[in-house]
Amino acid sequence: MFNDPTLVRYRNKRSKALASLKKKGFKPVAAAKRAGVGKRYGKYHRGVDNLRKKLEVKRLERAIAEFHKNIHGEEIAQQLKGIRPCKNVLATRTIEYELEERTEVAELFSQAPTIINREEFFKLRMRLGLGLAQLCKRRESLCRPKAPRKPAKPRTRGTTTN
Repeated sequence: MFNDPTLVRYRNKRSKALASLKKKGFKPVAAAKRAGVGKRYGKYHRGVDNLRKKLEVKRLERAIAEFHKNIHGEEIAQQLKGIRPCKNVLATRTIEYELEERTEVAELFSQAPTIINREEFFKLRMRLGLGLAQLCKRRESLCRPKAPRKPAKPRTRGTTTN
């Protein structure tokens, strides 16, 4: 993208326009714009910016197309049609938690999309509420206890120590 010949040409023209502005005594570009002399530089600056944005969009589109070529097309098509993938295709969770309650809550959340009727949903909701309550009572790793603060020495007014 940065080595595109058109982009390089625009950048060269922009740098030449900037050099000519500096020869005329306009050190900041803003001063040249206020004087109405920096139109040529502004034209090339906008050209560089527009071309760079177009090249970035093309590069992104190419990357997306390449990704879709390499990814499993059939699975994507099924998902776009609303067909759920097979359960054996989905990867199993490999996360191990220190607390049993946390594992239980994670499993309950993963079961939620598979529930069909209200009764099962109500049971799951109750178990989830109980599991979250138990989880809130415990902590996974203990915090460091704060060191006890020493009492401040009482200050006395008017006396100085040497």
